[in-house]
Amino acid sequence: MDVGGAAPCLFLVIGFIFMVTAPYNWHETLLTNACTAEVPLDQENVKPLFGMLTHAAFFIGELNWGMASVHLMNWLGFEPALAAAPVVVLISSGIVKIKLGKGGPTGLPIHGPPAPVPQLAILLGLVVFSNAVHACATGGVKRAPGPNDLAEYAAGCAAIFGVPHLLSQYHLATSPWTGAPISRGKAA
Repeated sequence: MDVGGAAPCLFLVIGFIFMVTAPYNWHETLLTNACTAEVPLDQENVKPLFGMLTHAAFFIGELNWGMASVHLMNWLGFEPALAAAPVVVLISSGIVKIKLGKGGPTGLPIHGPPAPVPQLAILLGLVVFSNAVHACATGGVKRAPGPNDLAEYAAGCAAIFGVPHLLSQYHLATSPWTGAPISRGKAA
């Protein structure tokens, strides 16, 4: 096993941790840094900022997850364009969800980035997904083809695409969009 080739895949763990802990992983920074010591945590008009921190933490997790996923798929021998396809579709589908008025992955009531970013992301997602489907249909999935290529690729895509979306649904069902409650006494 190529340890040097596999090591960057550990960013999957980092990304997963960021996505799981998004509602509260920023508490320690907010509670202990001198630059945030005066933030009035109990005032309602400050709580939307907590929602943005939660959203940003989740997105940082998605980026780490995505970077490691592309590396893992490449390391497993999938063509570079196919290795990137599930992550591109993940990000594109997140933008579609936001544009449909569903909010961010943690429920932040946002409408997404300004034009033309959503349109380009959606177009790119469709093109990359179409290319992946075509490659799968014609058997050009791996550099060294084998009998289980399509099943391996489908399982990888399902995990890369599914885990962040399932974690997003979990947060939407269990946490307010402003993240976990926080107070100067202790992080809740």
